[in-house]
Amino acid sequence: MEGKDGWLIKKKLDIAEAKRIRKNEAERRKNLLKVGAGTGAIMAGDLNRKDGFLAEIEGPSRLIKRKKDCNAYDSDATASVSEEILFHQADGPNTSCFSALELSHQRTSRLRSEILRSQIKECEAEFKKSECFVQDIDDDDNISVCNQDKKWSSRQQVIDEDFNNCRDDFFNSFIKKNCIPRQSFCTECEKPLSSCIIKCSTCKELLCGTCDLKFHFKRPFHVRELFNNKDLSSRFLLPEEFIGVDGIVKAKAVPVPLFVPSRCINCREHGTFSREAGSKSLAIITKEGRFDLHSTAFRCCKCKDSFEASNEMYISSGYFPSTAKKTTCYFAEDLTLHWHHFQHLSPSTSVRKYVECLEEVTKARGGNGIINRTHFSRVGKEIEFFRHRILTAVLSCKILYCEACGQENLAVHIDGNFKLYRWMNSAQYNSPSLFGNEVVQWCEDRRNHERQINLVKPVAKKKDTCGTSTYAAGRAESSKKKNIDITGTLMGSCRHGIILGATDLEKGESYRAVHFLLTKMPAKFICQDVICHFWKFAHDVGSLIKEYQRITEDSTPFLSRWHGKTHAWYCQALWLGHWKVNSAATLGEEQEQGFAYFSSLALKTKRMDRGSRRDSMSSSILYFNAKKNRKIASTLTKRLKKAWKLAPFLRAKLEEMLNEKKLREGQLPELLQKLQEKAINHQHHLTTSNLPLDHERNHLEGLHMALQRFKKRIEVEAVTAKERMKIRVNLRKTKEDAETLIVTINAALPQILAECEDRERKNERKEGDDEIRKWRLVTPQDFDSGIFPWQSLGGTIKDDFELIDVWMLSQRYEEEISETEKEMREYIEGLTTKKKSLHEEILEREAVLEQNEYAYIERSKIFLLKREYENVVERRLSALKTFSVLLDMNDYDYENDESDDDDVDEGEISDCEIDD
Repeated sequence: MEGKDGWLIKKKLDIAEAKRIRKNEAERRKNLLKVGAGTGAIMAGDLNRKDGFLAEIEGPSRLIKRKKDCNAYDSDATASVSEEILFHQADGPNTSCFSALELSHQRTSRLRSEILRSQIKECEAEFKKSECFVQDIDDDDNISVCNQDKKWSSRQQVIDEDFNNCRDDFFNSFIKKNCIPRQSFCTECEKPLSSCIIKCSTCKELLCGTCDLKFHFKRPFHVRELFNNKDLSSRFLLPEEFIGVDGIVKAKAVPVPLFVPSRCINCREHGTFSREAGSKSLAIITKEGRFDLHSTAFRCCKCKDSFEASNEMYISSGYFPSTAKKTTCYFAEDLTLHWHHFQHLSPSTSVRKYVECLEEVTKARGGNGIINRTHFSRVGKEIEFFRHRILTAVLSCKILYCEACGQENLAVHIDGNFKLYRWMNSAQYNSPSLFGNEVVQWCEDRRNHERQINLVKPVAKKKDTCGTSTYAAGRAESSKKKNIDITGTLMGSCRHGIILGATDLEKGESYRAVHFLLTKMPAKFICQDVICHFWKFAHDVGSLIKEYQRITEDSTPFLSRWHGKTHAWYCQALWLGHWKVNSAATLGEEQEQGFAYFSSLALKTKRMDRGSRRDSMSSSILYFNAKKNRKIASTLTKRLKKAWKLAPFLRAKLEEMLNEKKLREGQLPELLQKLQEKAINHQHHLTTSNLPLDHERNHLEGLHMALQRFKKRIEVEAVTAKERMKIRVNLRKTKEDAETLIVTINAALPQILAECEDRERKNERKEGDDEIRKWRLVTPQDFDSGIFPWQSLGGTIKDDFELIDVWMLSQRYEEEISETEKEMREYIEGLTTKKKSLHEEILEREAVLEQNEYAYIERSKIFLLKREYENVVERRLSALKTFSVLLDMNDYDYENDESDDDDVDEGEISDCEIDD
């Protein structure tokens, strides 16, 4: 920690820590200094009781509060406080210190004896009441101390029983809410109500007709009911319906409540405007449904000038027009905010059903239940795009950005989702996209990239295979599907699951599309399901087009963990991501978590036009990323705890395996090198030794390992019949290949043994002949058990692979600890930098505002910036508080943390403290 600012921060942290320690120590000493401490008197309430022997004393004992400037560690100050407490109740002002001390001892002994006698007398009665007391606790609070140790099912059972007992009472209360008392009084004027009573469910008041008109004329969105006690009838009142003096419902033009202009443009007077109903009828749509009102007009009481409110005034008051000109319908901003969160938290919900819900709510209270779905969708998209523009243009927030990874991503995983398709005959009109290519790249850019590659590398439409598995993503080029305009979406995410980029696919997934997306999101490790074939493709493209060489030069291939299990054993040994140094505990499957969310969008996006679909996908990705970034502190904390737990567990497991095989950890690099040499030679059909049938033996061992993996996947991973069927197909192919190899090995074995015996007779022995003579025919039981006749030559591929895998996982989780700590500090530094930039921008805009005080746009931006500044400060303090429990944040570099000394608030430091 260097620099003046860093020294100041550390000093204030030390001061805050010392204050906390002194406070805790003072509280402890204060409790010990209380009169009767240890006797139970204070808790029992007998210390200040005015009965018994205490009635003889003038007043109860009082504790003198210690002065704030008194040092808790000062022995003299502590002694004086003790003397004050012990000698305060002296008989008179002239009583000496010794007589006060004697009186204090006398009072204390009499107090103890009195308390003991009372406790003995009450002991039996309290014991008898204990069972009733526990029962009362259960009746008052179902989740009480007595129930805390119960299981969730037991607690729910208690709650269900309580509801069963109270259901009839609740039902009667639910019925009673549909009427009012016969003798009621107006809440405003407190006069007795006549036969016509207005009940407002929103403000929970009973009103007379006069007070209702006065109160609800400016609050038209309240839900009101009219009750008639004469004929016992009731009905809902519309916003423009009120009760006259004669008790008849009359219509009155009610304007939309808007903010009143502060100054009249005509007479230049302030505060002279009043609101009145305009000439047009309007429909206002809120979360409560549709409300039919009149437009708003403003009249100046001085110059009598009046005018209709403009769309800008409605927008400033929170109502957005359905059309740009001559609109008769406005949507409330809180409704669009509710829809914004609802559609992203429940992505399969459509606009149609949400609007139908609003219509039904409107009909239930007697309103006009017709809402234009197209207008609502348009307004929702426009306001959502406005919020996005505020984040990017005003608040300078980065999109498609992980706050833990920072500027350089450790790993990026790219995968395609073909559930996000679009039908060819959907919505012939293509509306313009508001988000453009800010989130989802243009299809034309991807097509240009593919054409550039096609000029130097011919197109091949075959599927690449690895072992017995064939992958849809393993294609250099794909064909277009019938009746489908967009076949899916290709996305890339970092190791924390935050989306970094996306593009639509007009064909199937191909290497060219993946290569295009990688040009937009560089990373140290590139994770892909068929990386073993894609990396060769990327090398070829880089050698032909120089600008793309950096993809293979600056990055390392990473085979995803779970997809890697479907690859052949030699492919896993060469490409498996957890065998790559410095990759930490990256799984390489992070995009699958995102697809679990985005796949639900297909129910509504498959029928959208291209522009609306692009905007819907863009907003969903941004919402998904924002939610991920808000939880990044918790995510990093969980990752660090998991790494702390698994690192020693894998280390112990590794030591156990080494002891069983009688190996040392220093021998593992050599074992890894031999295993990878076997994988390379097997991949190119080469031999790794001078022994015969070397390729066939290695292949048979690899098939046994693949067979065990398939069986485990059927038991653990496959949850549907379709998944199990796919795995069983690969299982059957593996067994067929193994049977062929066994036949080949057994057919060649007699000749090999005969040649070995012939060399023995001629005294021309070769290296390995002693082992060859021990060979025997391979049986299906040998393949099922994994114990082969040549196993005496060393461990099998399966054994070596499992040992190396545990060793590598142990190293990766040790790296995960340091990598997560690095990401925590990156996250704090990013928030600190953002806080500083926001502070500087606020100062710049305030300087502009000083030159022109009527620059309302600048004033509004300052309000938004300060709100975002407070949000960043809160997130940063919360992260510091969370991380400080796990890390020693004193090692953090605070050099650029604060802009100046005044920016360091002692309240911020105290908020970061963790009490013992």
